[in-house]
Amino acid sequence: MPVLGILLLLAGSAVATAAVFGVARAVPLEKRKANNDAMGFVYAQVGVIYAVVLAMVVVGVWETRSQAHENTYTETNALLQIAWYSRTLPQPDRGRLGALVEEYTGRVIDDEWPLMAGQRDDPVAWRQFTEMRETINTLEPVTSADEVRYEGALDAVAQVGDARRWGSPRASEAERGGG
Repeated sequence: MPVLGILLLLAGSAVATAAVFGVARAVPLEKRKANNDAMGFVYAQVGVIYAVVLAMVVVGVWETRSQAHENTYTETNALLQIAWYSRTLPQPDRGRLGALVEEYTGRVIDDEWPLMAGQRDDPVAWRQFTEMRETINTLEPVTSADEVRYEGALDAVAQVGDARRWGSPRASEAERGGG
């Protein structure tokens, strides 16, 4: 959306510039001098509108970037929590969940982030996330301490899912919590 705003801003500026040059050629200088005071106010209003629109575009881009930055930290922290949780599990669950977290993290960094620059996401990363979530969901805690750690892992995998949905180019604004 910010790209569309910038394009609209540039197109509007080009049309306004063309109009100024067109009027300068079509209307003789002597006729324009009589309206200089009024046109000064019009140009001032156009300048204010331009500044407001430009500010809205800049703020929109800044907020989107800031949210993406925050989203990355949330996902990273949740993955670290899952990795730490995997270390408390007996084998083979420890190795399997730890490997899933490592594979998923590598896939997102190496493959999905470059794809996201082109407004696409990686279906393999989605499958790896789903497998990680299902692995955690199938575990059964034995002691009360295991139960506390398990609840933390469930919360962490939910945070990873939320981060994935927010960052996904396929996610709608409503899914991201924007409306």
